[in-house]
Amino acid sequence: MSDVPFYKRLYHLFKSDKPQTEQTPETEQAKQRKPKSKVDDYGLLELAEGDNPTVDIIAIHGLDGHRKKAWTEDESKAMWLQEFLPEDIPRARILTYGYDADTRSSEFTSTNTIQRHAMGFMQAVERVRKGVERRPIIFLAHSLGGIILKQALVLCQIQPEGRPLRGILTSTHAVLFFGTPHSGSEGVPFLQVLNQLLSVYMQTNNRVLQHLRENSEALENIQATTPHHSLEANVE
Repeated sequence: MSDVPFYKRLYHLFKSDKPQTEQTPETEQAKQRKPKSKVDDYGLLELAEGDNPTVDIIAIHGLDGHRKKAWTEDESKAMWLQEFLPEDIPRARILTYGYDADTRSSEFTSTNTIQRHAMGFMQAVERVRKGVERRPIIFLAHSLGGIILKQALVLCQIQPEGRPLRGILTSTHAVLFFGTPHSGSEGVPFLQVLNQLLSVYMQTNNRVLQHLRENSEALENIQATTPHHSLEANVE
């Protein structure tokens, strides 16, 4: 895959709206530095409850993304997870997760590490699945969201048997990655340079971007541990 499409995905910024959110420890921490209009977009949002659902489909956006707008077509404004997917899979409960993924803003700057994002994500998933822990899960992950998901599954793997987070791993039947830099991306160093130039006017989240850098030790560690856990999670 060429770098140009990846740049477009990285640089695409989304506007905020104010749907109801499920609060997690991560969102509580974010409240201390984010205006309400931004924090309201964090956590899990149910897009479709499903007709006697037999599977949970859970989406997580990427860098500078938004839990609804990241899955919305620019021209038609159609949010396919909510408008089209339920027609094709009526027995699926569909949810989308929002988190603090800002890389450039004078007001909205993410300071969370990938591991903290991953734990916040899994805790939100655990809470929404109470009573249906054995229901299969399909994850949809875009860009940075894919890296966070990988780390999240690793965190689930190290939990003792019988713990709810461990059950999320064994219930994961499939993962679809969209533009996730599995081994780093040559585009990120350029992204860092641009952010350094822009830092005269705004802050950047260099800690998150560093995770995406080519040969990033953190990304390599996540990549190295994920395949083993993917076998248990039935992910190919």
